This record gives sequence, C-alpha cells and structure tokens, in this order.
Amino acid sequence: AGFSTDKAPSKKSKLEETSSSGTESKKSSINKSWDLSSKRRVKIDSYRGQSLIHVREFYIKDGKELPGKKGIALNPEQWKKFSSRFEEINESLDAEEEKEWSLNATRKVRLVELNGSFCVDIREMYMKDNEEKPGKKG
Repeated sequence: AGFSTDKAPSKKSKLEETSSSGTESKKSSINKSWDLSSKRRVKIDSYRGQSLIHVREFYIKDGKELPGKKGIALNPEQWKKFSSRFEEINESLDAEEEKEWSLNATRKVRLVELNGSFCVDIREMYMKDNEEKPGKKG
C-alpha cells in the first residue's frame, strides 16, 4: 500500500525531525527520524553495518516503537535517486499526473490515484506472465 494524503503536501512543508533519547538499539548506531504523520515517518537506521532509510508506518507495542509491514527500506543509493526526483514528483502531484521512476531493477516510485487522491507509492516490483506487478514490499 502506498502512502496517501487527502491533498498533496505543500512544497514549503518540512518534515519534523526527532532523534533518539539515548536508548539506541544494539543493531543501530544511527537513529534519526522525521514524522510524515502520526504513524508514518522517514527513519535513518543502520543494520549489519549498512545505512538504511525507512519510509514506513510504525506502531507502539509494549512501549517500544516498531516498524510495521507497510513501508520500504532504501539503501543510500536508492534514497539519493528518489530524493533527486522530489521537485519532479511535486510538480506531477500538483498536476495530478500518474508517473513512475525506477530506483533500481526491481524498485519504483509511482504516482498513482487511489480512491480519488494521488499518492506516492514506493514499491518493489516483480514479473508475472511477462507483466510487471507491484509486490507486497512498499
């Protein structure tokens, strides 16, 4: 499922930055996040020595914030490719145009209309019957 809003975000709006309060995970040496909404955020994390940028929904269980299934983790190269398209993505959102950009051979950023609203969908794709299909990761 993609991330959807009732209206396109303002180009002037900034993500709210939060950082850990010294309770870093054993897996993570980096722990910064920016809220997109009450449940969705962009989070920089480190896993097995590799930096990852998560764009996903998070939930609270037993007082701990945990990543949900809805979302995707991008490596720095994929994030740079995605973020280099922000201006073009915003222009397409404003024009309500469906478009897509490749991050690598299997991951894409798509602007799609869903229930009357446009959303940015970052998703892993797969091939079935010679047709590209959206996967569950994203």
